[in-house]
Amino acid sequence: MHEILALPAGCPYAAWQRPNIRWCEQMQCSYVVTPINAWSNVFYLAAALCMYVALHRPATSRRHSAPDLGAVFAAATVITGLCSFSYHATYTYVFQIVDFCGMFAFLSVALALALQRARVLPSRRLVLQSTTMTVAFSLMVPLLAMYGVKYQIMIVLQVLALVVLEFASGARDRTHMWRALTFIVLALSASVADQTGAYCDPASWVQGHAVWHLLSAVAMFYQAKHCVLSDRRA
Repeated sequence: MHEILALPAGCPYAAWQRPNIRWCEQMQCSYVVTPINAWSNVFYLAAALCMYVALHRPATSRRHSAPDLGAVFAAATVITGLCSFSYHATYTYVFQIVDFCGMFAFLSVALALALQRARVLPSRRLVLQSTTMTVAFSLMVPLLAMYGVKYQIMIVLQVLALVVLEFASGARDRTHMWRALTFIVLALSASVADQTGAYCDPASWVQGHAVWHLLSAVAMFYQAKHCVLSDRRA
């Protein structure tokens, strides 16, 4: 684990509270504190564009009142990228919470759809359901922080919940889901290697957590594709 470091006095965000973890990349006295980790969030924007192009359906080709799932997932992915950028640009606790809000935005859409298929939630008002879940999960972050709990565990638990709900929902083509899981495991491996120092070169253009951004963006594309195509088959 990397030591949590203060920013030098006079630097942007120096007086702000630091987050609960630090990544390998060397911090800059700049408005973008960790530029590689910050700008690598462009991969989420690219994934969002791919989702929209591949999965978007006009209203005339959707069931009555059904949301455009391609557009919903694309919007959630854009939110993920922008929120993550704000965190890595500032290296502050406040924007770390914002970063989690972004991750919850995407996961909540996938969870809401899974809960709809499991008949736990009604099969309507997806945006309201996922927004409510995002807010609830986000409020848990400072609560867990008060008790010294690593709130990163929430992301792992939500991914596990998605897997359990998927296998409880009956047999369907899970090709894209397996691809999503493969890429998220690879992404997690890169992030863990960065966090533990197994791979750490602070001045390198290749940062482990930036690789997480790339691989998790690919995983999100495949998860969105799985969810959208499963919904169309239902």
